[in-house]
Amino acid sequence: MKNQMTHRFILIQFILLLTLISARAQENALAECTFASTGENTFFPLRPGIALTLEGEVEDDEGDLEQIQIVRKVTDQTRVITLEIDGESITIETRVVEEVESVDGEVEEISRSFYAHCEETETVFYFGEEVDIYDGEEIIDHEGSWLAGIDGAVPGIMMPGDIVVGEKYQQENAPGVAVSEAEISEVSLDVDLPAGSFKGAVRTLEMNLLEEPSEKVYAPGLGLIVDDHLELVSFNRGTTGSLADCTFASVGENPFFPLRPGLTLHLEGQDENGEGETERVRLVQQVLTGTRSFTWELDGESREIVLAIIKETRTIDGDVVEVSLNYYAHCEETDTVYDFGRDVDLIEGDEIVSHEGSWLVGVEDAEPGIVMPGRFVVGDRYRRSATTEATNLE
Repeated sequence: MKNQMTHRFILIQFILLLTLISARAQENALAECTFASTGENTFFPLRPGIALTLEGEVEDDEGDLEQIQIVRKVTDQTRVITLEIDGESITIETRVVEEVESVDGEVEEISRSFYAHCEETETVFYFGEEVDIYDGEEIIDHEGSWLAGIDGAVPGIMMPGDIVVGEKYQQENAPGVAVSEAEISEVSLDVDLPAGSFKGAVRTLEMNLLEEPSEKVYAPGLGLIVDDHLELVSFNRGTTGSLADCTFASVGENPFFPLRPGLTLHLEGQDENGEGETERVRLVQQVLTGTRSFTWELDGESREIVLAIIKETRTIDGDVVEVSLNYYAHCEETDTVYDFGRDVDLIEGDEIVSHEGSWLVGVEDAEPGIVMPGRFVVGDRYRRSATTEATNLE
């Protein structure tokens, strides 16, 4: 027992020393990076739409076997993080990767981790995670949550751009929450799993102060395929966006943007015009029962999508000044509502004077935007339309 304690003490001191050295080296590396929220690191691609399902059996504390499932998704959402590097404040757009862990069919943990790809080195940096721990349907804790730039936490490396056997790097450095190191232990692996055979994989060994070392295996072009006793059982490689994975519908029940025919909203208020005069503004939004069929080229394939139509009528002091037909579709897999464009009529008196603001996906390279994510996370940033962005604030 004494020898075990001595060995553990030496291991802790060694990891702490590595942490100090790695932190300084990684801070220097950060300062030299141009960051992107998408990227093609060979073993950790930030490619929206990637979905990995790993399953396996693990013994609990009482020796009973539990069926564990982890589902990891590279989402189409991003999170902006601001931190100080070399005395300078920088803002980095990170990619949100969601992980849902279930035990015997019951969700126990949902985490949203934040990563960014360094374009100069292809290294993927780790900027923190938000953790929800469940008991039944109730969130009971957020243990393990951390964010770079808060309470002394600094970014770690999730996967180096250059893979060298024996290389060690710091993954997490959040004092009091998470401190971990990883090492490249083996390369050029051929792995047979329930989801298929994978060649040229890399194995890593992850170490922290509180748990036994953990082995993980990453496949080229895909990512995590083995997590200790869990193995990949199914996957989707994703595309340049998650749109290709969507089954679109003209009706849907996104909690904050339902596409429900007949739903009508009336908004009223006062606003000042350019001359400082107060105007009475009224906006009526109505989800029409009619739809619009739309054909769009996606990843070389022609897809027909049926779009919901939301009619908006804006009046000022009782006079109609704008009528627009807005086209949306609900992604059944993610509950995200996408914006496919709009037809706008600007009106003076009884005359249509302009169509300013009109646009449609596929015309002049316009692409769908997100009008409302399926999962609402404070700080997430998403492309609202061809020309605007939105950020979840509360």
